[in-house]
Amino acid sequence: MNLFVFQQGKFIGPQYVYALLRHLNPFLTHHRLSVQFMIENQHASFYLQSVPVSDAYVGKSRLEVLRSYCENKKVLHIGCVDYPVTQLADNLHVQLAPFCAILDGYDIHTEVYPILKPYIQNGRFLYSLEESGDYDVVIIPEVLEHIGDVPKFLDEMAKISTKKFLITVPDLFQCFNRHFEYSGNNQVFLEAIHPDHNCWYSPYTITNTIKKYTPWQIASIHFFNRISLLVVADSATSKQSPANEPTFQIQQLTQPKKILLAVDFFWPSVGGLEKQTQEIATHLSTKGYQVTIATGELPDRKEHKYQNSPIISLSRASVAGQPYPKATDQLRHLIASGDYDACILLADPLNWVIWSLESGTFPPQTRIIVQPIINDQGYALWRNHAAFRQRLSSTLKKADHLIAFNPHGPDAHFLSEEHLPVEYIPNACSPIESTEDFRLEMGIETVSYT
Repeated sequence: MNLFVFQQGKFIGPQYVYALLRHLNPFLTHHRLSVQFMIENQHASFYLQSVPVSDAYVGKSRLEVLRSYCENKKVLHIGCVDYPVTQLADNLHVQLAPFCAILDGYDIHTEVYPILKPYIQNGRFLYSLEESGDYDVVIIPEVLEHIGDVPKFLDEMAKISTKKFLITVPDLFQCFNRHFEYSGNNQVFLEAIHPDHNCWYSPYTITNTIKKYTPWQIASIHFFNRISLLVVADSATSKQSPANEPTFQIQQLTQPKKILLAVDFFWPSVGGLEKQTQEIATHLSTKGYQVTIATGELPDRKEHKYQNSPIISLSRASVAGQPYPKATDQLRHLIASGDYDACILLADPLNWVIWSLESGTFPPQTRIIVQPIINDQGYALWRNHAAFRQRLSSTLKKADHLIAFNPHGPDAHFLSEEHLPVEYIPNACSPIESTEDFRLEMGIETVSYT
């Protein structure tokens, strides 16, 4: 399959398609793509650390996942009070209590215990770990990043009598695009983080920390709760098999990811963006993804499937009092349905596709990727319109990822001026001789000039 697509005067190479796949879902693995990681060519092998990480819990709530490990078990919860933001409605200890056979809690902020005690009927609050008993599970959620002396802390944890440890820590990888911003104009770095945190973790650094400072055996690592890593570890005296993991984990791993591609025009319409969309849909399908294409209706579209991908034709009928067609609301409902793992919007801000995000509320498990196609001609029409820019900026903030081809193009200029995080995917490759006759393939009459 030829993955070199001509758009806006440049060829989009296969590295663009691969990079876009990585943005569809940051949990794609080397095995699933069957290609090299991009960073493998940028670093010496000594610095490349490979860690198995599961995405089985993506889209599941923190309580749902932890409950699956703790239900009807004897559990000790380390860091149970959520100090200094203890709120009963959101307190994990209170939420877990109805599902555990026994739920003991331990925290250094014992002054908060009296607030929680009335809500816990099946456990104790410990003032020392010497009071702990024998447990099936010890959970240590979002604690390690607060600890100054991590080796000493983990040594104390390893003395607890239990079969299994569940440790969660903030994950730099998942949080990178939403928690960091730098203003070159002001020379200021802004970070969204709990003020008591000492560090971020990655799959490798949390693995390395546990291997260095505990005798535990790591059973699995999971992307968790959109911002964290969940490490499941067996104690030195317990070697549980993966068969004892919650059953929904294995079930979800076998389900293919569902992707929605949204564009204004698509087959049988002919053009650069239509061709790009075809290539992305084809490539994703060959990797096992279920791809659906949402696009504006066309009178000559007789079939509602492109290869193996269903086409949802959205209405171009106008809506009274609205600048955009009915398709805008229809696409908004598709994205908000929760039926898709990722939605990719490829569109000029002057058409209706991007505006489907404007007034929508979307489920956290659906990743939204937008490539705003802004060329010089289009940008000139609205770059000085403050109201339009403000609306567009607010709308694009709904996306998990914003993609630009060139750090010096009009799309990148706009995103930078609006302080929107942008990820660059090269819109080119080393010069090659294209073997594809675009006009011939698309049935376009050859035009000669004299």
